[in-house]
Amino acid sequence: MENSLPAVESANRAVVILLLRGYDDIGSTVIEVLRRYTEALQANSGKLILAGISRYCVLSFNAPGVGADRRGEYLPGHRYNW
Repeated sequence: MENSLPAVESANRAVVILLLRGYDDIGSTVIEVLRRYTEALQANSGKLILAGISRYCVLSFNAPGVGADRRGEYLPGHRYNW
């Protein structure tokens, strides 16, 4: 997955949107890849937006030790805000 993400080295103020609709379970390896990717984007004033993310995935990202303070934005896949 990491090799599939757009390069951020020379990108300034980039916004990357990942559509995660249909994924109810994201493992710790993917969370770690997204954490590192978010840090790289933020170092260049960019950000990561996770679109269509399920409630369960949000809980996974907010779990202790995941580093929720460095996560990207969440755009819920539901028609209501939570």
